[in-house]
Amino acid sequence: MIINAFLMIIKFGGGIFFGSISLIADAFHTFSDFSTDILILWGVIIGSRPADSSHPFGHGKFETLSGTLLSIILIVVGTGIAVESGRMVMSTKFMAPGLPVLFVAFISVVTKEFLYQQTIKSAKRLDSMALYANAWHHRSDALSSIAVIVGVSSSMLGFLPGDSIAGLFVGLMIVIIGIKFLIKAGKELMEGSVEEDVLQSIKMILDEHPDVKSWHKLRTRKVGRELFVDVHILVKPELSVKKGHQIAEEVESTVKNAFKKPVNVLTHVEPDLPFARQ
Repeated sequence: MIINAFLMIIKFGGGIFFGSISLIADAFHTFSDFSTDILILWGVIIGSRPADSSHPFGHGKFETLSGTLLSIILIVVGTGIAVESGRMVMSTKFMAPGLPVLFVAFISVVTKEFLYQQTIKSAKRLDSMALYANAWHHRSDALSSIAVIVGVSSSMLGFLPGDSIAGLFVGLMIVIIGIKFLIKAGKELMEGSVEEDVLQSIKMILDEHPDVKSWHKLRTRKVGRELFVDVHILVKPELSVKKGHQIAEEVESTVKNAFKKPVNVLTHVEPDLPFARQ
């Protein structure tokens, strides 16, 4: 957050002082980074709380909700930047920023890429959609600074609309990233199934267990970082209740151990008879 605050100040100040619309646009992008750092921190802290009597499935949806709000913020900020930059392009009143703007943008590229690399490591380790979104927010800021460098350089070389066009590009890029993560967050909130590779791994475990004759009604969903799996397994009808329970525990344990993320598995045992196969 401190790094984002510092970058926001130098970008906004540099954009105003040296007359760069794309750098000012980039400053607003960094401001959204600063705001969303707070938002994501709130979501991750609350989302990490264990299940309780009022939230028996945990608090993971809070983290997904923070990712949803982040996506909306990205779309709103990106739209505002694109509209303002487009207005500047249409007005034919252009500014020609100088070398200091390039220096500020270069610092931003290096710093934001560093933040991206650190955040994406945490996102992969924790399997957090909110942290993934925040990591790409940092990456989009780095890319937008690259757009500033290209735009300002073209303005200095004589193509005056370059700075404003770069600002337009930055805005559209932010909108696209926001829409992408909004769709992903919406899928989690609407109880969408897990990723196809995860689903195939679960199916393989069920198929390979020697005592599971068949299975059906497999349902999966994510609640924050936790994966929830419900499945009906069919076993030999002559087996004892104790043996059927043991098989169910083996299936649940294998599924849980197959993933680094927390997994909650509910297995329903049925006899392998025609009426149960439907």
